[in-house]
Amino acid sequence: MAVPRASSLKKFLSAVSIDPSAYQEFLERANPVVLVVCPKCGRIRPMKKGLLKFAGRRVRNRHELRRRPDGRYERLCRLCSAREVGRKALRSVNQKALERHLRKEDTWVLEDDPPGIGRATKTTRSRIVRNAREASMGGPAKLARNRERFRQMVNAPKSAEHREAIARGHIVHAVLTRPFFLCHLCGLLVYGHRWHKPCALRSLYWRRKNRGDGHRPVALGRHAGRHAARNYRWLIRRRAGMSKRELLNESEKGLAPYRARQRFKRRRPSESTVTKAIAAFVRLLPGSWNLLLSVGGHKKHRRGNHFLQELVPLPLELHPVIESGARDALIRRLHSFDMPPAEIVRVTGADTQRIRRVIANIQTSATLRVKSSPSRSSPNDPA
Repeated sequence: MAVPRASSLKKFLSAVSIDPSAYQEFLERANPVVLVVCPKCGRIRPMKKGLLKFAGRRVRNRHELRRRPDGRYERLCRLCSAREVGRKALRSVNQKALERHLRKEDTWVLEDDPPGIGRATKTTRSRIVRNAREASMGGPAKLARNRERFRQMVNAPKSAEHREAIARGHIVHAVLTRPFFLCHLCGLLVYGHRWHKPCALRSLYWRRKNRGDGHRPVALGRHAGRHAARNYRWLIRRRAGMSKRELLNESEKGLAPYRARQRFKRRRPSESTVTKAIAAFVRLLPGSWNLLLSVGGHKKHRRGNHFLQELVPLPLELHPVIESGARDALIRRLHSFDMPPAEIVRVTGADTQRIRRVIANIQTSATLRVKSSPSRSSPNDPA
């Protein structure tokens, strides 16, 4: 039996006006071309499937291209790859020039700082390094001229692509100053606040409606833990292209080594630490970045959440969590507060069909309990 090509099947389906959604799985498998996205600049380009293995061999510390939940693969484009290689070469050249312009008695500044180093030693080190760096770059006059040219370049008008790259760098390397909390109503993550806005409004409406019964709901909110900010940083930088070992080296001071069972050797944390931390953070994400990071009325915050959506698409990233049934209890809780299905979709990330199915199961189980409970006889009934 002959198997049609993906392009031929697409043409046939469009000619006879058939919905191709039923054949989407076959089209993705039979299509000889995949889409590749640059994690640095977001440029999208096609690639043949036969080149995926060859391209994966060149990925450092991974040996395969990372695949996103939407089916696209991540690989640096030619310009971003050239920039990364050029920066490494420039750092190496600058370091060698610095070593050449250091005197023999000043080479100690290249060594690591011993514990308990004094402030005077740090001041001396910075002065020696500054003088050697100025000498390696042509002297103070040339260095001042280069700085002036750099200021002119920075103040020059920037293109939209340039500003987008700057904003992406701010998002990836952002330093969080406020803690993460768990929302009091839904128990999902929120940054810098105690409530998501729809959850706060729904809780206020519910309390006003049920003011006289004396019943108060159980609050789920608490501090999200001291590792939430680190897990967020690992998630964003991992999706931006950093390897697990680079993330561990970057956070080495905040990770405690563990002892092996045999011979009690102290070992460094494994790469599975990053995987488990990212999975733990994703399990507590709401259905939208605008709920996790409140945008308010600032345009730059909306742009930042747009870049986060490109790195970690929500609610697509929550699909395995929702399909496992981990958020069915949350759907039932929000429904008990009379939250509309549209807001439940936004908070939990579940689709409308699953929410309707969970609510229907609630009503069905309530009906069965009423039917199975024994009827109480009234005192006026005859014996």
